[in-house]
Amino acid sequence: GIVAQETSSGNATGDAMTAGLPKPEEYKVIDRLAFSSERKFSGVRVSLDGQIHTMFVGAPEFLGQLAPLKKDQQKRIASLAATGQRVLLVATFNDAESELKKMKKTGRPVGIVVLSNELRAGVTKTVSYLQRNGVSIRVISGDSPDTVRSVAQRAGIAHSERVITGAELELLSE
Repeated sequence: GIVAQETSSGNATGDAMTAGLPKPEEYKVIDRLAFSSERKFSGVRVSLDGQIHTMFVGAPEFLGQLAPLKKDQQKRIASLAATGQRVLLVATFNDAESELKKMKKTGRPVGIVVLSNELRAGVTKTVSYLQRNGVSIRVISGDSPDTVRSVAQRAGIAHSERVITGAELELLSE
């Protein structure tokens, strides 16, 4: 709740987490790391009850590089993403000194946040109409490829099983 409150900048994901997750009444922000689409996580360091806490929330495939996940945790996250859920990893760090942008692989996963978005009214009808009229639809998203694949399938987008990540896209020739 603290990370969402302090780093969300009023986006829908942050607003949902702020509304749904508890946070203490009193804490002091020492440092914050805003979400970036390149990094795919945000973080905050706070003083709470006389202790320093460093916490991050973000995409498991990125934040998991700093807070390694066990195989069963990876499977659980993949299973949720495959059903179209947005899954965010929550991690803590016993590091009260390092710059938040330069945290090392010392984090510990402590939980996940699972979010769900419903398809907008009429989207399947619109997708069907466009595809019947020769429009080839592409979805561009920063979410997990498994999440995007599932949502695209629900929307009726043809060839939704074909997914390419940003990293794979960068390797392609012009």
